[in-house]
Amino acid sequence: MATKEEKSQIKQLLESLFSKNDNISFFFLKKSKIKPEFEYQIPFKTKKKVSADKAYYAQKQLQKELGAPWEFVQWSQFIGKIVPESKVHKIPFFDTQNIEIKNPWRICPIGQHWVKRHPKQLKKGKITDHDGHCRKNPSKKDLLKGDEMELIATSDLFLNPKVKVSKINLKMPRGLLQLTEQTTRLAKSHKQHEYKDHFIDLEYEDLWDPNKNISFGVRHLFRKRETAKARLKREPTWFEVLMDYKGRLKSKTTESAKVREKLKNILNEMDTE
Repeated sequence: MATKEEKSQIKQLLESLFSKNDNISFFFLKKSKIKPEFEYQIPFKTKKKVSADKAYYAQKQLQKELGAPWEFVQWSQFIGKIVPESKVHKIPFFDTQNIEIKNPWRICPIGQHWVKRHPKQLKKGKITDHDGHCRKNPSKKDLLKGDEMELIATSDLFLNPKVKVSKINLKMPRGLLQLTEQTTRLAKSHKQHEYKDHFIDLEYEDLWDPNKNISFGVRHLFRKRETAKARLKREPTWFEVLMDYKGRLKSKTTESAKVREKLKNILNEMDTE
């Protein structure tokens, strides 16, 4: 049976080789109920052949790193035929479905939000500082709050981006992204369906912070892509999405024509650059 240290090494190896999409689970046999020849057997379940191939590759890496004859064996070939299922742990040792998905620019995994450092009441009236940390969202939905946006803006990914902003003069207003108080309410409400897949929890006053406003604006832009698709009954172009963002997707007024022409000129200048 694996020691605690060996289990930690095995898990680290599995985490480095498998992703959530592999949909594979690994198990340990119950101690004291197995024959000595099965001591280093680790059954696994998967519906994907590619995952099975990766399991055998992982086996070679594991044997090399630990210097022990650990072997990954397919569940269907091992459990029930060689070892009774009752002698296998009910809880998987490692399941890729439990892997936390973390966006490369997010601070917290999907389904959690950042809670900044704050005072915490202890017993006997004592107060201590509680360090910043990720906390599970009560709604079990994805949620992006302003505190996390502030941290994201200070990450190296955004301070030193690979793609630099063009120096071309686009002759655009320098103000915020013209997001309304009504849009702010919709984006944070669990009762609304406008942003059902990803909530943004900001107050209207937060929109005057450039980092938060831009983050919110990008989220709103992708929501407009959904609405434009519904109205056009097909996949929209990003030009059409921007027109919907301005509330003028199907409008034929003189003012809408001016907006449409100005937007085309801006996009043409960007393409030229």
